[in-house]
Amino acid sequence: MRVVVRLVLPRARVTIVLAAQAVTHPAVWITMSVLGGPVVVRLGAVELWATLVEAAIYARWLGLPGRVALALSAIANAASLLALAWL
Repeated sequence: MRVVVRLVLPRARVTIVLAAQAVTHPAVWITMSVLGGPVVVRLGAVELWATLVEAAIYARWLGLPGRVALALSAIANAASLLALAWL
């Protein structure tokens, strides 16, 4: 994950990116276990929420423009999902 962040935004402080993920991931896992419905729908909903929250954190704490923060968040979450799928 650090490699993805450094490739996308070398100036981004990795600790903030990791902290944002650490804040949202417990909520993602808890919500996934509580919500009903198909797994794909639940995963899509909670990952969208996490992506938006993390983008807001990046915009605020890293001073990134909204689109850049959203792109960074989407890439970080996609990397996280791909790592999980790979395991």
